[in-house]
Amino acid sequence: MTGRARVSRAVIAPVLAAGLAACSAEAGGPVPAFATTRSECPEHAIGGAVTCYLVTVPEDPARPDGRAIDLEVMVLEARSAEPRDDPLVAIPGGPGQSATRAAGTRDYFAEVFDPLRDERDIVLLAPRGTAGSGELGLDPSPEILFDDLATVVPASWTRAARARLAERADLTSYTTSHIAEDLETIRAALGYGALNIYGTSYGTRVAQLYAARYPRNVRTLVLKAPVPPTAVVPLTYTTGSQRALDALFELCREQEACRAAYPAIEERFAGLLERLREDSASLTVTNPLSGAEAEIRIDDTALGYLLRNLMMAASGGATTLAVIDQASRGDFSAVSAAVPALRAAYATALAGGMAISVIASEDVPRVTDELLEEDVRSGFLRGAVARGMLDAAEGWPRADVRPDLYEFLEADIPTLLVTGDFDPATPPAFAEEIAGHLPSARVLVFPGGAHSANNFDGLGGIMADFVRSASVDGLDLTAVERNRPLPLVSNR
Repeated sequence: MTGRARVSRAVIAPVLAAGLAACSAEAGGPVPAFATTRSECPEHAIGGAVTCYLVTVPEDPARPDGRAIDLEVMVLEARSAEPRDDPLVAIPGGPGQSATRAAGTRDYFAEVFDPLRDERDIVLLAPRGTAGSGELGLDPSPEILFDDLATVVPASWTRAARARLAERADLTSYTTSHIAEDLETIRAALGYGALNIYGTSYGTRVAQLYAARYPRNVRTLVLKAPVPPTAVVPLTYTTGSQRALDALFELCREQEACRAAYPAIEERFAGLLERLREDSASLTVTNPLSGAEAEIRIDDTALGYLLRNLMMAASGGATTLAVIDQASRGDFSAVSAAVPALRAAYATALAGGMAISVIASEDVPRVTDELLEEDVRSGFLRGAVARGMLDAAEGWPRADVRPDLYEFLEADIPTLLVTGDFDPATPPAFAEEIAGHLPSARVLVFPGGAHSANNFDGLGGIMADFVRSASVDGLDLTAVERNRPLPLVSNR
C-alpha cells in the first residue's frame, strides 16, 4: 500500500469534492464537510506527534445551509516518515463518551494501539454531541443529583436540560446514523483510504453501521464488547446484570477463599433485596456537586444498579461481593461512598443529552409493554433501568431512523469480536450472534474479562497482529488461553 502524505497545513481546503460524493454513494448521497482546520489539542501526556483537527459539518446533513458542528479529531501520528493510508480509528462507547477528552479512554487507546503507530496513524474521535464536538451535557443541579438512583440519568435531569439544549442544538440530529456519516466525512477530509476500525460498546453500533454503508472503506473491524443491532438497550440491563452476578456467585463457590469469606452470599443477597424492597435504607452522603450533606434512599433496585456498575470492570467483582456482604449485615458505608461517585461521573463525564438523543430515537420506540413485563421478571433490577430510561426519554425529540440501523452487518470484512465472560452489559452471546453473519469473523472470549478494559491482558498484541495481517487466521491467542478471573478475595 502506498504511503499517505501528512496533513500539515493549518487550514485544509473546504471539502465537498466529487470524489467525496462518490465515496458516499453507497449511503445514498454526498457527505458534506465545510472545512477541516488544525486546532489546539486538549491537554494530554501522549508521546510522539499528536495533531488535532476540527472537521466542520452541517448539524443536519439534509440542511447544509443550516447550523454547523465542529467535530474534534485527535490524530496520534505514525512514527514512519511514510505512513500507511489505513489508520486505526477508535470509536468510544456510551453513547455519550469522547475519545479525545476522556483522559482514561484516550490514554488506553494510545497505549493499547501504540505498536501500530510504527506504520499508521491512530485516530481518536469525539462523536457529535460529546465533549469536544458540541457537547450536550445535562449538567444537573445539586438538588436533583440523587434523583432516581436506579437508572442511568433521571427524568428530572432531562426535563431540566431539554429546553436549554434545544436552544443551541437540533436534538434529532445526534444519532448513530449521523455519527457514521461523520466518520466518512472525516476519513475523506483527512485523506485516508480504507479504515481499520475499533469500536467499543456503543461504538460497535457505529462501527457496524458504517461498515454496512461503506464496506469498501473498511479494511478490518475490531468490535470490543459488541452490541448487536437487534439489541434494545434499555432491556439489556436486567438480564445482563443477573447473568453477570450469577457468574460471580458461581466463581465465589469455586474459590476457596471466597467461600470462606462470604458463606451463603447468594442467599444473603436475596434476603437483602427483600428487606430493601419493603423498607429502603436512609443514608447520609456528601453531594459532590455542592459539598453539602444529603440524604438518599437505597431500595433494592438502587442497590442493584450500583452493583451492575461495579461489575462493569473485572476488578469490580471483588468489590461487588464485599458490598453485598457488608450491606447484608447492615453496613452501608461502601454504598454511601460509591453512589455519589457514580452520580458525579454520570453528571460530568457523560454527554447525557447526546445519550438520550440516541436512545429516544433508536431504542425507546422498540420497547413494548410485553417486553417491559418480561424485563421485570428477568433479574434483580426488576426492569427499573428500562423504566427510568423511558421516563428520561419522554418528550425528548425523536429522529426518523433508517431501517438499516437494525440490520446485521453482512460483509466479508475481517472482524475480531472481543468479549468477557463476566460482562453485565454485552455478554458473549452478543458477539456470537454478530459473528454468525460475518464469514471472516472470530470471537475471542476472555475468561476473566468483564465490560471495561482491565483483565484483557495481551489483547493489544492480538489486535495489533490482526490489523497488520487483516486476517483472523494465524493469530497467537495464548493470552486468551492464559486469562483467568481475578481473585474475589485478596490473599490474607
